[in-house]
Amino acid sequence: MAVESLRTVASAPYQDGYEHVVAVATVALDPADPANAAIVDLPRARRDRDGLVRFETDVVLLRAPRPGGLLHVVANRGLVTGLPYSAGVAGVVPSGRIAAGDGWVLRRGLSVLWVGWQWDIERRPGTVGLDAPEALGDDGEPLRGQARLGFQPVAGQARRRLADEVLPIMGQFQALAAADPGDPAARLTERDWFNGPSRTIPRDRWRFADPEHVELDGGFVARRHYELTYATSRCPVAGAGLAAVRDVVAHLRDEFTHTLAFGVSQSGRWLRQFVRDTGNAAEDGARAFDGIHCHIAGGRVGEFNNRYAQPSTMNPLGFAHLPPFSPADGLLDRARERGTVPKLVFTNTATEYWRGDASLGHPDPDDPGCRWYLYAGTHHVGVMPGYVEALPVQLAGNLVDATGLTRAHAAALDEWVRDGTEPPSSAVPRPDGSGISRDEALKKLRAVPWLQGITLPDGEALLGMPPISLGPDATRGVARYPAVALGPARPCLVSDLDDDGNELAGIRLPHVSVPLDVSFGWNPEQPRDAVPVETWNLAGGRTVLPAAEILRRYGDAETFLARVRADADSLVAARHLLAEDVDAVVAAARRRWAAAVRPSS
Repeated sequence: MAVESLRTVASAPYQDGYEHVVAVATVALDPADPANAAIVDLPRARRDRDGLVRFETDVVLLRAPRPGGLLHVVANRGLVTGLPYSAGVAGVVPSGRIAAGDGWVLRRGLSVLWVGWQWDIERRPGTVGLDAPEALGDDGEPLRGQARLGFQPVAGQARRRLADEVLPIMGQFQALAAADPGDPAARLTERDWFNGPSRTIPRDRWRFADPEHVELDGGFVARRHYELTYATSRCPVAGAGLAAVRDVVAHLRDEFTHTLAFGVSQSGRWLRQFVRDTGNAAEDGARAFDGIHCHIAGGRVGEFNNRYAQPSTMNPLGFAHLPPFSPADGLLDRARERGTVPKLVFTNTATEYWRGDASLGHPDPDDPGCRWYLYAGTHHVGVMPGYVEALPVQLAGNLVDATGLTRAHAAALDEWVRDGTEPPSSAVPRPDGSGISRDEALKKLRAVPWLQGITLPDGEALLGMPPISLGPDATRGVARYPAVALGPARPCLVSDLDDDGNELAGIRLPHVSVPLDVSFGWNPEQPRDAVPVETWNLAGGRTVLPAAEILRRYGDAETFLARVRADADSLVAARHLLAEDVDAVVAAARRRWAAAVRPSS
């Protein structure tokens, strides 16, 4: 049945002739329709008399003044705070206002759409979510079963809510409440480091303060890894969000010349799962998206379509790490069966490669309908001054800005869809020698003179893990804990390094190819007694080259900037950077030179 109605709640002028529309869609799904077969527990949801499962989802649309393409932005944790691909957009506090930044997508004439797909967000202005149906047991009562929450506190805390707390500024997320706070079968474990041995915490040392909070005697220790398994009787059909996006896009599709999708981090992982589970096909068999750009998703999916899913969480050793990882091992099988494979561009930072999963996402040789790019020397959280420095890490935050690269590759995807112009060839670490193991890279880094004062991460404590299974029902989204190994670990590759420690593979911005610093996609934690040094989740770092070395290499600022501009122009020629962004790259290099050289000259 798909979208039954799309009700406008508010409409107002935006800028550049665009209209800002806020609406609510009513979606009706037929659990018996083969297009919905992959939605876990949809048959267990309450149905209306006509046999359909109905729910509502939020919709936000910036409608362009002239006909053109539609860009669907998968809302990361429900946020609708700024335009994608824009320079000058900062902050993630939802207010209802959509920051335009430099308005790059507006200049391209694309309409921009956000659709609620996530059940556990806090619904408020500046967010989109949905009222997911609940899965029921055979007795018609809430479906009770085992939930799991993994977390690592940045600072010590007396109690923990049973929900995501990655960035509190992004809002509070709904919890999967404990069905029985006195449940003796509930289990809490701890590890001193990510891959360290697990210890079970005695049940009399911790308790549920209420159905949504857990407390531990002495509090939860900063930087320690915890895992809680417990019974819950709430089971939203999380996969309804996959259908909500699919069906709203299908409902609007005839208004636009073509459809694109963009997702970053969590929402990039969601797009990988969307293609895997829905095949990118609406109920009538039509293609939902003509082109998809997955940014910093690595080889992962997420808790987006499984029983007792909490989409906001980043649980280690969970559903996010199950195969298939690439088109070669099944990621596009359903889309291929239905003839709805989109053009695909996957872009990642060094973080996703060092995490261990990004290299699993691209086969060798390439799938002809896909492109993969490593943005050398970049990191997951992007340029957020002060954020990384507030973490318990050794290095200042990474400052390599990949905005220009993402814009160039978005433009290439748009052109690929519209007129068949293929994007540049993939550029990623390969077994041909451009890619090496993390242990090999760490060995090279230990010999770099500029890094001698840094305690580098220990190989056994690096984030990353082998492919895992959650038990015999994992393919149907039903968890059994603890997780067990699915098979031998697959090798992960990272970029080979130059003599400074900067990355050689992938797309090298002048920040990396004409360096004033060494830029990493990871950041080692401050050392702790008797604990291997691990990297802080998703954060990158940098160390500045000595001023004397900078002057020895370049002589003066103008020589340095000439080399920066030449490398930027080469990226433009290769279609990895837009000509309009070259001046911004050079201006940023000028500021870095002043910061790196003047204090010591």
